Amino acid sequence: MKSRRKLPTKKKSKSGRVVIDPSRPLVFGSHDEAMAHFDGEISFLADELENAMQKLKVDSRVGIPERDELTYVLAHPTEIWEDSDTLTGYTLSVFISKLESGDDETPRFVVVLAYAVKRRPTFVFLQFATSDERLAAHYRRGLRVYYRSDELEETENLFGDALSEGDEFATALYAAMVTLRSPTDINEDEFGEYVQLREEVLDEPDEIWRDNDTMGNVLVTFVREFTDLQIQAEKEGTKLVGQVETDNEATVAKSKEPIYYLIVTIEESLSDTHYVLFSFPTNDVHLVDRYRHGENLQLEEFVREESH
Repeated sequence: MKSRRKLPTKKKSKSGRVVIDPSRPLVFGSHDEAMAHFDGEISFLADELENAMQKLKVDSRVGIPERDELTYVLAHPTEIWEDSDTLTGYTLSVFISKLESGDDETPRFVVVLAYAVKRRPTFVFLQFATSDERLAAHYRRGLRVYYRSDELEETENLFGDALSEGDEFATALYAAMVTLRSPTDINEDEFGEYVQLREEVLDEPDEIWRDNDTMGNVLVTFVREFTDLQIQAEKEGTKLVGQVETDNEATVAKSKEPIYYLIVTIEESLSDTHYVLFSFPTNDVHLVDRYRHGENLQLEEFVREESH
């Protein structure tokens, strides 16, 4: 699916300020003021890149990533490193992703050096794209705080939604959801294990909620509750019908633990079609409650269109 909605230009705070880190505080009156504040760090990192290219004798072209590549890398990095030694007074967050290069089999690495708050980038010092993995490896330093496995990337390709295709609107909504998740909730690395629930949730949801966001988009969320035994049956390609008899009390207790699967879609008002933005499992009823707002439409019929 192509991008359904483009996010508006990133807004300043209501006071017109540019807020990078309010706890420092790193708050500026304009973008130019923020750039001026970090001018020394930007120049230092640019010089370091130049020196690294010379030292490694990088012959391949080093360029600026496309805007959609930058958006995707910041939302779905392959690796995140936190480097507390390179810059004085700041921790440098390094986002690295290995991207496909179309017909060319040569991999393309996008590296973004940024200031981040809780791993969310708020200011980009430097960004570049290269086909030379040695140059990307130069920035693998400090503490690696995140790594996306190849297995997870393959699983994400099964989702067929706007998020997996880098849509900015879906990415922003997903990022907001992640910040609200409980530390004891289902790990993001395990989301792929629940993707087989999507069709059942869309076909037979327990709840459907429609709500308008502040930008005028109509969001429709499908919700269904499962037990662990139901999920296991789905994985094995079977259905649980009626009572499940077992002598194992632990299994019975576990089967009563609810797991919710939510699918967030956007409604096309002209055709009453719903496009899947993203979906996720959760064991946190409080997170589910955050999506129970707007108009409850569980009795309505919906026409949906899968992402292409």
